[in-house]
Amino acid sequence: MGGAESGPSTSDGRTAGGRARPPLRLLYLNQHGQLGSGSTNQLLLLVGELVRRGHSVTVAAPAPREPVPPSLDLSRFEEVGARLVRVPPLDKRPRLETLGALRRLVKEGDYHALHAIRGRSLDHLYLATLWLRRCPPLLHTHGMQYPLDVFNSIKFRSRRVRRIIAITEFVKEILQRTGRIDPRKIEVVYQSADLERFDPERVDGAGVREEFGIPAGAPLVGIIANLGAYKRYDLFVEMAAEVLRQVPDVWFLSVGSGDPAPYVEQARALGVADRIVFAGYRADVPRLIAAMDVTVNTSWNEALGTSRIESLAMGVPTVSFDGGGSPEVVLDGTTGFLAPFPDTRAFADRVVRLLRDPELRRTMGKAAREDAIRRFSLAAKADAYERIYYELCPCDSTAESSAI
Repeated sequence: MGGAESGPSTSDGRTAGGRARPPLRLLYLNQHGQLGSGSTNQLLLLVGELVRRGHSVTVAAPAPREPVPPSLDLSRFEEVGARLVRVPPLDKRPRLETLGALRRLVKEGDYHALHAIRGRSLDHLYLATLWLRRCPPLLHTHGMQYPLDVFNSIKFRSRRVRRIIAITEFVKEILQRTGRIDPRKIEVVYQSADLERFDPERVDGAGVREEFGIPAGAPLVGIIANLGAYKRYDLFVEMAAEVLRQVPDVWFLSVGSGDPAPYVEQARALGVADRIVFAGYRADVPRLIAAMDVTVNTSWNEALGTSRIESLAMGVPTVSFDGGGSPEVVLDGTTGFLAPFPDTRAFADRVVRLLRDPELRRTMGKAAREDAIRRFSLAAKADAYERIYYELCPCDSTAESSAI
């Protein structure tokens, strides 16, 4: 590598001392073939900001296994100025065809850094770049809340994986404890919200209640989450039934992909089915949050939960269980409330408190927006990523290519 200074960079591409940095050439490998997952949506935001700052970004990803609507198509990466390269599928057992395609892409690209999004992407980049004479630094963004197995522990400790970006301190602690990863190798960089898109001053939730047949003025509690088992919609339904007993005119709106049938049956059994609307996947999430009085997240040990950040950005207080990364996102008593897992009655009591106190909602909502701006801005995230890339590749400002 070159010997340029390694001081922190700023959003205009200069070091803290004012020296200009050359633009970076970055390759991201994304596990998913479409938008919709939190990690892919976050990558789109980051890539757009890095391109805006003058960097050259290539995103490699498999093709979707079936047609997807335009709102989920990865061509959105091209719209923000990145190069999109389709590669063969990233199967659990890497195919030689995929590894070969990735190896050629890396060799032809002269990249300053290779960045894997999610574990399967790292598996493929790790294997595809074995024994390359000049391999760029390999990074990995880790957002999983599960203990590392032996294979991943060895892989993460490898000198070839230069930096691991954990999305919360909670995730960093798991990496250190279960994988025995050197803490100096791990950096915590929070996920971000698009503070312009999720801005209560710009977004109006008028018409949402009418669209879903919810009475005007009825209290509305929302959950923005797919219907996967780890989101614990069973606890959401239990909580909704308890809130309904205390607030008879309340309604609930679920926004997220998946099959709601099991939860509809549960809601029927608990007498709350006619008050829960399952809207499915929606692209107009800011508008929907704007119509909500309170948002909730009933997963237990989720690493972060970007929907919570988006709720804070919209100035809507949120209630979550106290496991995982929740205490890092929700400031208990300031931007929302935390409840002990899996106590749905305690959870419901906190929701009811907010529904019954408009002034408390207003105060918490104002604090939530301010906290989102302070801790979860896209600019802050991009600054952190730039700093890490330049530290790993302190490129000389006159160089035309990396000397990795």
